[in-house]
Amino acid sequence: MESIRLLFQKHGGSEYYGEPVTQFQHAVQAAYCAEQYAPNDAELIIAAFLHDIGHLLGEKQEDLMGNLGVLRHEHVGAEYLREKIGLSERICYLVKNHVNAKRYLTHVDKDYYNRLSDASKQTLVYQGGPMNNEEAEEFRSHPDFELCLRMRTFDEAAKDTGFDQYDEKAEQYWTLVKKHLKETRID
Repeated sequence: MESIRLLFQKHGGSEYYGEPVTQFQHAVQAAYCAEQYAPNDAELIIAAFLHDIGHLLGEKQEDLMGNLGVLRHEHVGAEYLREKIGLSERICYLVKNHVNAKRYLTHVDKDYYNRLSDASKQTLVYQGGPMNNEEAEEFRSHPDFELCLRMRTFDEAAKDTGFDQYDEKAEQYWTLVKKHLKETRID
């Protein structure tokens, strides 16, 4: 868990690509949205808190989407959280599929694209664009499909410049991560 904290200490103050908040602010706000939606679902809250951790991991030029973050950050983040940190498969699935939720929504709702921020529209191109019918059908078949869509709403809402509960909420979310790791570690 300390490695995650170090990533946020090192990169959390960086701009959240094309948006008016930092990486850390975006993470805390996303977790807060998840907490408001499902206060007893620790895995969902943790997934929302760490959904963009992949942006903090990529440093090589070839890993970047121009100036819009790390290419395949959702996969990079999910793998890191699974392999290096030991978070649950459900958390990693939600992290890995928050981008697929955007791709799905742009496939099924043509107006959804128009509501995306300019930065989200630009990253969508790097992320494969809207899903095709086959991809959408496969995505819909997963038991956590609805939560993936919900993760996307948290992601979109987590750009509020008026939010002011960072210290208190961040400590709460770090405690959740620590508790989750304690519960899932097999000695």
